[in-house]
Amino acid sequence: MDHDSSIFMLIISIVQVIGIMTIGRGIYGILKSKKISEWPTTEGTMNTCTLKEELNSEGNTKRELIVDYSYSVSGNSFTGNRIGYECTDGAYWKESLAFYKKLSGARTVTVRYNPSNPKESVLAFGISRFSLFLLVLGIIVFLFITGFGFLITFSEKIDHRMIDRIEIRLPKTTGSQIETAR
Repeated sequence: MDHDSSIFMLIISIVQVIGIMTIGRGIYGILKSKKISEWPTTEGTMNTCTLKEELNSEGNTKRELIVDYSYSVSGNSFTGNRIGYECTDGAYWKESLAFYKKLSGARTVTVRYNPSNPKESVLAFGISRFSLFLLVLGIIVFLFITGFGFLITFSEKIDHRMIDRIEIRLPKTTGSQIETAR
């Protein structure tokens, strides 16, 4: 294997590992979402629900949905600000608007909390679009780079089967018949 092939295989391997890590992250998010669906619930009070829009230094609009709620578990008071696990507040503006419309007039909400760490809480549960995105992206990256590496690796190999099938006809020294050599 020459130096260029070694570098190429190293790059392929690194991208494969990135693909596998992305798949793992997506699976982790899906499993975490499943676990959250089984968390106990308690009644909470919605303190704040606002949409914030501001221009950043590059002139782009940054949008953010800000929620704040309070709840108690076993006599201890907590506050939370997560809508859901891997809910990308602001990244999906239409989704943020829908959450805002649902929560802005609410006085009480159902809060799901982690029984082993009641400070961790969410309002919504289920598999997030982000977890699914990571899973699918990881699969695509892994399959693409593996297929690409396979094609490149095999395109550089000599196909001896084809070479061995070539027939060379040599004239016989004793007559006019042609001898076949392989």
